[in-house]
Formats: sequence, C-alpha cells, structure tokens
Amino acid sequence: MKQSFLAHWVGATYYLYQKPIPSAAIGSGLWITALVMLLTPVLFYLPVIIGEGAGESAEATGTFIGGILDLIIWEIAFAVGAIIVAAIGWAFKRRARNKVGSEANRAPREASPGR
Repeated sequence: MKQSFLAHWVGATYYLYQKPIPSAAIGSGLWITALVMLLTPVLFYLPVIIGEGAGESAEATGTFIGGILDLIIWEIAFAVGAIIVAAIGWAFKRRARNKVGSEANRAPREASPGR
C-alpha cells in the first residue's frame, strides 16, 4: 500500500512539475484533489460493506445496510466539496490558459525587428 501511494505521489508531482506556470499546476492539482474526494467514501466504505457480510445474521445485514447508507450520505457530501474544489481548479486553469495565450501572442511582436 505504501509503495502504491509513493508511486502515485511521485507521478502526480512530476505531472504538476511539467506545467508551464504555477496557476496551471494549482488548477490541475485541484482537479486531481476533486477526483480523489469522489473516491474517498467509496474506498473507505467498500471494505465495511463487503468485509462484514460473511454471515447471514441480523448484525451482518445491519452492517451492510448501514454501510450502503453511509456511503450514499458521505458520497453526496464529498461530491459537493469536489464540485467546489473543481470549480476553483477550473478558474485557475482558465487563468493559466489566458496568461499563456497572451504571452504566446505577445512574443512574436517583441521579437520582430523594426517595431
């Protein structure tokens, strides 16, 4: 588990390092965070739902139903947070795209002689 986390962390760090300006890296990082927020309740409650259902007792049934209900409630809460984080990331990425686009349009004019 630790090796997988480390590999994903190194890969995400390298991906964000390749971005041309900091606002593009922040925007992409926030999008990645929003995706992780959507997966968090599923990864947390999946072992509860699957692992405790070994028997056919009332306790196993209650654990299963409680796990499903908790998953739905927390997924809705995390989805709202993920939408907010993704919207902020979209604003950062739009700012970065506009900034990189304006620098690309400005660069040929500065390089041309006689102007």
